[in-house]
Amino acid sequence: MRACTSRRTAALHLPPGNGYNDFQQVFMKTGEIKMKNTMFIVVFLVAAGAVFAADRHVPGTYPSIQAAFNSASSGDRIVVAAGTFTGVENAQINFQGKVVEVSGQGPGSTIIDGQNTHKGFYFLNNTVNGSRVTGVTIRNCTSDFVGGMGLWSGASVTVENCRIENCTGTAGGAEGGGIRIYESSAVISDVTITGCSAAYGGGINVLNNAQMTLTNALIEDCTGGAVYIAQSCNAVIDDCMIRNNVSSSSSYMGGVSVYQQSTLTMKRSWIMYNRNIHSGGGGIHIENGSYADIQNCLIAGNTAAVGGGALLFRVNGSADIVHCTIVDNDADANDDAVYIENSAPKFKNCIVWNENAGMEFNPAWAAQGNVIYCDVRGGVPGIGNIQVDPDFLGGGTYHLSKDSPCIDAGISAGIDVDIDGEFRPAGMGFDMGADEFHTAPQITVDLVMPAVMYHPGDTFQLTMDIVNAGDAVSNVPVFCLLNVGAEYFFWPDWDDFSYENHNIPASNTLTLEILPAFSWPSGTGSASGIQFLGACTNASMTALLGTMDTVTFGWSD
Repeated sequence: MRACTSRRTAALHLPPGNGYNDFQQVFMKTGEIKMKNTMFIVVFLVAAGAVFAADRHVPGTYPSIQAAFNSASSGDRIVVAAGTFTGVENAQINFQGKVVEVSGQGPGSTIIDGQNTHKGFYFLNNTVNGSRVTGVTIRNCTSDFVGGMGLWSGASVTVENCRIENCTGTAGGAEGGGIRIYESSAVISDVTITGCSAAYGGGINVLNNAQMTLTNALIEDCTGGAVYIAQSCNAVIDDCMIRNNVSSSSSYMGGVSVYQQSTLTMKRSWIMYNRNIHSGGGGIHIENGSYADIQNCLIAGNTAAVGGGALLFRVNGSADIVHCTIVDNDADANDDAVYIENSAPKFKNCIVWNENAGMEFNPAWAAQGNVIYCDVRGGVPGIGNIQVDPDFLGGGTYHLSKDSPCIDAGISAGIDVDIDGEFRPAGMGFDMGADEFHTAPQITVDLVMPAVMYHPGDTFQLTMDIVNAGDAVSNVPVFCLLNVGAEYFFWPDWDDFSYENHNIPASNTLTLEILPAFSWPSGTGSASGIQFLGACTNASMTALLGTMDTVTFGWSD
């Protein structure tokens, strides 16, 4: 399968078929694409270079963020320099019905400090749709109902690469210490929310037909729970860490709470060490006709005052919980690790092993066949269930050891990656729990060329041998880059960012033709120090899989 992502509007697309033509046109076009290589293969993120009507610099041109807003028009960008910005002219920013981006120099550099007196940014209606906030820290902001950032009445906003800390909603019914999303929608990514507080949703409050997508976020040390979702809302939480959050004196939520016909989709996330000191569901609380689709999540070390240290379902709450590891959770009373009352969740391919809890599930509910292909401490009836210590590796990561009985003990559930982004299945079958056990990578990449210096008439060809000395692997991203003076071109399209996915059989070699053979032409002048680089990565492209290879070559008339 081929996957190609172009990250610029002027990507280089070459005609197929003729290896020399492809190669030669790359050299002719080297001035057209400028790349930033961060650490080879981990990320090649090339900004698309959005065009703004005007950049308004603070404090270079305008003395404050509010002054820049007063002069801005929709489509402008307010560029805030590094530094700490205080006072009402730099906090309590109303976007004034304008579609504007506020862009700082990174959350470690650009800091907006409300000094525990002012609230942060707020977006009042759909006239601000398309606005963005990126690269800032918002801290010490406060008001009766929301602290760091508020969206109301149809606003649609993107927040990325930000930090929100020590922000507070002070009223007894405050909603959203960090961010409040009311009748609005937000796309939030690469964000840390820490030390914030409110009665309902110390981290984030999503309320009344609102929508939220939260990706690659950390929410920690918040009071009033991490995320509160209620009143027919729809939320997606993907690749997030939610830890060390606690309920407030008036609320009943620790980690994530979903109420009143709302829907949550949660994937590849860590829900850890959250506490509900008043009620049940220390990790996740679902009730009042709400539904959750929870996949590839680790729910560990959470506590509750009553039933459901890990999860609580009540009043027609329902869920499909698949490939999750639910371990080391506890509740003080009614101490099922998963508390279920008049609700219908279903568990598949999960590990439920909470040694401090009295029981894992209510036996009568579990007997109805709602748990299948799971490893459950104490055992429950159901197809494919086992009751054997899951044998985790140490270190608190809850990865499976090589001797775990959960390896190959699950069933296909239509999920092809695990919590770490590694492919499923890795062996003969699907593993139970969030982690898919993988043997150590045994991939070697070898780039093969007939020579390292070429003259007219010489045969030029490039192939890549991928040697797999271990188990079979599937959907492996394979990269080959051409490096011409620190400008990079990605095979197979020789543009900004492209690659191919391949299956590599066990104990076998996969050979890929990168450039077909052609005769080196005359009249090309001379060059040296040109490189090809080849490598495979894990499924999430966050680490090399095995070794990489580099070949350096040149030519001369």
